[in-house]
Amino acid sequence: MGFIENSMKNLFILPISIFALIYSVNVFPQYQAGRDFQKIPNPLPIEKDGKVEVIEVFWYGCPACYSFEPFVNKWKNDLDQDVKFTKVPIGWNQLHAKLYYTIEALKLGDTAHSAVFTAIHKEGNRLSSEKSILAFLSKIGVQEDEAFKQMNSFSVNQKVKRSIELSRRLKVPAVPIMYVDGKYLVQVKRSTGEMFKTVDYLINIKEQNIGTFDDIDHFNDIDEVAALTAALDVVVSTKITVPFISAGVGTSTKLANWKQSAWNNFSYI
Repeated sequence: MGFIENSMKNLFILPISIFALIYSVNVFPQYQAGRDFQKIPNPLPIEKDGKVEVIEVFWYGCPACYSFEPFVNKWKNDLDQDVKFTKVPIGWNQLHAKLYYTIEALKLGDTAHSAVFTAIHKEGNRLSSEKSILAFLSKIGVQEDEAFKQMNSFSVNQKVKRSIELSRRLKVPAVPIMYVDGKYLVQVKRSTGEMFKTVDYLINIKEQNIGTFDDIDHFNDIDEVAALTAALDVVVSTKITVPFISAGVGTSTKLANWKQSAWNNFSYI
């Protein structure tokens, strides 16, 4: 990436591009759309509150979700305040979705959710009826009448309805799965650790209000392209002393003409 005066363009474009390539790789690991994460064809609307929203879609009855639960609980505890994490029960099992939102309404927390997983996967209690769910909640200290009231409340039923609609809209292919800022989906592929690294990468680029390198082919907003190149400039100018690079690029830069480089990870003009 380079942005220099036209008279110096031909002289410095190659070294600037090489510097940008080297140092952008250091800060932006080469996570790629289509390999490490997927772009959602119809992105979800998100709140413009300055927070990055991360959604985990899961199902209590899923063995992989049971194994995933302690890892995601640990990961979410280390999130910055500008990241909003939400769990959403998959809509294909309405009874378990109702159980999840009942536990949330009763403010029982992660301990109760973990107890559900244990009951299903360790104790063989599938919690496949309202009666068995009420008995389970009673076992962990909830009065049956209060549990019944919450399970059948308007609020819980509305949340279940929204989880069904969200599952259909996202066409959730499998669980557990995570969605970042309504735009990207990430699944466990190589390992759980790699999944969280990919999610952290996507959170990082959204926090900086820039796109992924794979996004650059699809940018229609020149301000977004300028933001990406500005971020790369910060990387280069703090790692090496190249005054003519940092002088030419900044957050207010507007690129009149841009294209993707042959290396597929930076832009230049």
